[in-house]
Order: sequence, then C-alpha cells, then structure tokens
Amino acid sequence: MIEVVIVTWNTRAACLRLLGQVATLAPDAGVTVVDNASSDGTAAAISAEYPDVRVLTAPHNLGYAGGINHALPSLTGELLLVINSDVELADPKVVPVLSGVLEDDPRCAAVGPAIVGPDGRFEVGAGGYDPTLASALLHFSGASSLSSRVHGLYLRQGLWAGRDEPVEVDWISGAAFLIRRSALIALGGMPDAAFLYAEDLRLGRRLREAGHRVLYAPHAAVVHHGGGSQGGRPSARWVDATLDAYADEEPRVAQRLMQSIFGAGLLARSALWRVRGRPERAAEMRRYARAAWRWS
Repeated sequence: MIEVVIVTWNTRAACLRLLGQVATLAPDAGVTVVDNASSDGTAAAISAEYPDVRVLTAPHNLGYAGGINHALPSLTGELLLVINSDVELADPKVVPVLSGVLEDDPRCAAVGPAIVGPDGRFEVGAGGYDPTLASALLHFSGASSLSSRVHGLYLRQGLWAGRDEPVEVDWISGAAFLIRRSALIALGGMPDAAFLYAEDLRLGRRLREAGHRVLYAPHAAVVHHGGGSQGGRPSARWVDATLDAYADEEPRVAQRLMQSIFGAGLLARSALWRVRGRPERAAEMRRYARAAWRWS
C-alpha cells in the first residue's frame, strides 16, 4: 500500500493542484498533508475541496524534514510517496515506475524520479553523490559532465535520459521520492539537522550506512517549480546545508578545503555566466559564493 505525504507552507494553490493530480494518478492511496502553520488558508482549503485528505497542522513551521517526521508516527502505508507541494505529477508513469523499482529490488529502500523544471529541462539535484573533496573538484571543474562514470556532486540526468534501468546513487532529491516506511522508521525518521536543504543528502547517507540501496529512476519524471514557499527566488541556504552535511564527518582542515572549493568554484561559475551574457545567473552564483565564504 502506498501512502502519499505532502508537506506545505503557504503554497495553497500549488498544493491543491498537486492533490488533484494525486487523486488521478494514485486514487487508491491514502493522502496526508502536513501544513507547516501556513497563513494562507491552506488547511481550510484542502478540507473543503478534498475532505478525504487528512490534514495535520503543525504548531509552527517545522521545516521539510520536520514536517515529514511530524506525520510519520501516524502513517500506515508500506511505501511512502513523499512530495513537496511545488511538484507536479505530470507523468502518469511516476507511481508505477517508482513502486516497481522497490518491488524488483528488496535491498532498495528509496527511489526518486527524474526531475525537470517547468521548461522541461533537467534540474540539478535530482540525485547525486556524497560531497567529498574529490566529488566537489570534479563538479566545479566540469569533469563530471563528460561521463556517467565520473561522479561529481550531482547526477547528470541528461547522461541517463531514455534508459529504463534505475541508477544507483548516494542520495535522491527530497522533492519527490518513494521510501519504505519501515526503513525510515528504523532510522528514527528524516534527518532534521537543518531546517531546510541537505536532508536528502543525509537521508541517503544513513540509508546506505544501514545497508540499503538508493536508486534514481530516469524513466519517470516530475516537474519541480522550486522555491514555492520562498517566493520563487533560489535560496543560498543549500550552500550552508551542503557544507554542514559534509562537516558532519570531516576534520576542520578538510572542512576549510571544501569551503574554499565551493567558494572558488561558484565564483568561477559566476564569471562563466557573465561571459555567456547571463548577468542574472552570474549574480546568483556570486550570492552562492558569498554564502560559501561566510560559512563557518
């Protein structure tokens, strides 16, 4: 049995759209929405339009991982389809493909789909590999874009497009994934060291440490609008959260080296976007670089 879990904060319209898609693509699934103390009437709107959906209202904004953990004790599905409210289930194959991957591989505890933006382009961050000094250098040098065998920070989705076999990764995006409830409970729930971002990286690490596999399914996709609860502006919080996740198990000198790689690499990306005539992207990369240099 699949149970759908949606976490939302002030994304009423997007959440209602997603619930309509869930009703069509997974009509037999139970649905729980965790409303992180929204101020836009999300909970009331859901109850009025989808009375069969269970709404859990958090006492305050618990963050994404915290919202999932808030619901976890009351969930009963064998498989949990966890979805951020700014995701669209545009591909009817998503649910059967993801559930099929778990059925075919008992060692796999979690699987995520391909993730594209509203323009249809593959997004960065659908899945990837543990941040190490080597993977960071391969990412920022561009070497990881040359071959699917070269592992940088992120899985290069385009290199796997069109394939029907799942790909083993270290982590999958928290935007949308299917996970065995028993595995998540055994971990004590979602890692919630950060309020937002990198919870997926930590989740993948803990699942693998427990002996599970984490897979990416390139043959099903969701659309991710991103920044739904942040007014649409990309946040630099991911930089701090990623560096924090790396720092969990590394000595101070390695942490400083990683910080330098991120800062210099993001500045280099800024310069490249400026040369390409994309000043808005260049400014975004500079903002990320400043976040890296400020990290401590």
